[in-house]
Amino acid sequence: MSLKDNLDWGEKAVAEVRRYVQYSTNNLKADLVASLLPRMEFDKLRNLEAAKAAKQASIVGDQASVAQKVAFFNQQATLPPQPQVRPVPKRLDVYKFQNEVQDRMALVRVGDPSVAADATGNAGRSLTKYAQNYFVSEGHANDMHTWLMSIAWAAKQVGAGNCGEQAAIAVLYLEEQGVGPLDYMKFSAPAYDHAWLVIGRVDGSNTFDLSSWGEDAVWCDPWQMREGRVYSIRDLILDKATNLDSNFKLNSAKLVQGGLPVSDWRSP
Repeated sequence: MSLKDNLDWGEKAVAEVRRYVQYSTNNLKADLVASLLPRMEFDKLRNLEAAKAAKQASIVGDQASVAQKVAFFNQQATLPPQPQVRPVPKRLDVYKFQNEVQDRMALVRVGDPSVAADATGNAGRSLTKYAQNYFVSEGHANDMHTWLMSIAWAAKQVGAGNCGEQAAIAVLYLEEQGVGPLDYMKFSAPAYDHAWLVIGRVDGSNTFDLSSWGEDAVWCDPWQMREGRVYSIRDLILDKATNLDSNFKLNSAKLVQGGLPVSDWRSP
């Protein structure tokens, strides 16, 4: 498929993930920052106006009294009105309700006694492990693809999932649509912790060298920046891709390559 096709499918995959997953524990900090942005913008404007007024106030001269200087400053400083409080979208409240989100993620990733025991009496498994055991019992191979099925299923059940779960949902959706080739990508270097999806990577290309991935390769990342990001690998190499998360080494091709990205699963 062409680059445009891959970009379009990437956007559809992100939209599919958003249908199911609304919460991600690793995005709590980003959610808090987003909730504070209106106030931060107001403070920035106020400080700019105050600095401008203070500079102009110097024309009253050194002999002016303190009262004269204050009066001149107040006359010159025209502060913008504080913006009206806007309704906060539900996802911006994640930081406030982080305990609920943590509880949901615990069901997905951690053994929890609240997970019902099956006929064999195995209690305390995560929903992911529960799903994996079920899929294997139904004849699926105990391999990476079944693991992706399991983490995707678990995340959908509770509406929560970090980068790995969200990328898995996107992979399975695109696989069902006949889109390919697909790679479920992860970093292999220490201190690099992220998973995402690549659409259209050239077969046999070096995962450590983004320039070899091909002109039609697309980075699809439902988790990134809270809402998801889709962009061509070429744009990332040329520093044209924007709004990338620097905290997770995603905002430059050089940083990505430093994480030694590998394909944990590639579509046949």
